[in-house]
Amino acid sequence: MINFFGWKKRFGMLLREGLDIWPDFIELCERRNLLTHTGGVVSDQYLQNCADYGRNSVFKVGEKLNVDLDYLVKSIGIITEIGCKLIHTMWRKFAPDQRSDADSHLNGFGMDLIAAKEFDTAIKILEFGVNQKQHSSDLCRRMMVVNLANALKLGGNLDRCNRVLSKHDWSATSYQFQICVAAVRDNFEEVCRFLKMGEDVTGITPSNFRDWPVFLEARKQQMVQEAFETVFGEELFRSEAEPSKD
Repeated sequence: MINFFGWKKRFGMLLREGLDIWPDFIELCERRNLLTHTGGVVSDQYLQNCADYGRNSVFKVGEKLNVDLDYLVKSIGIITEIGCKLIHTMWRKFAPDQRSDADSHLNGFGMDLIAAKEFDTAIKILEFGVNQKQHSSDLCRRMMVVNLANALKLGGNLDRCNRVLSKHDWSATSYQFQICVAAVRDNFEEVCRFLKMGEDVTGITPSNFRDWPVFLEARKQQMVQEAFETVFGEELFRSEAEPSKD
């Protein structure tokens, strides 16, 4: 297993601090050791190391572990979360002048996870981003807030989505933010109203509307499709051969 435990002395920080998923990461590493060295047969060391980090196992010594599809998918999420958070913790600490790039990358990664329908991992990554003590700008932080709310909604947690959005005043923000918030709240009439203001006012291009995960549900609505075509002079869902006008 990778030795993270001497990093506090070397880098002046405890990298696993605040990582609620750490016990699951320990179990994953210990299961990897079993699969490599014992063919998956549970040992005392596996049980003890898991228990030391709060991951009590239901298995007994001598039982055999395997890796099914559900465990594999969960493991990919664990590694993704751990890796992203550790990279960004180090990046922000040792290159504070690159905080704008770090914030942008973190928000973009969250959007990519939403587009891939990895909502649980997206929520964890975007919560991590929103809860940073310092951001390069309020603009970037609000972008992460909107994307976090969208991940919560798409992941089935509408109450938390609304709570996240309600913590902020969006009335004084740009129209680009306001149309995104309206889309997350499934206020499709408002989405149409903002669309009809035009690209020069909202800053939303045809590609933005087609590609941004925040508009995923809005794109399915007939009224929104019609408003899009009226404003941009092209169908929302165009053929592959048809070029975009933006």
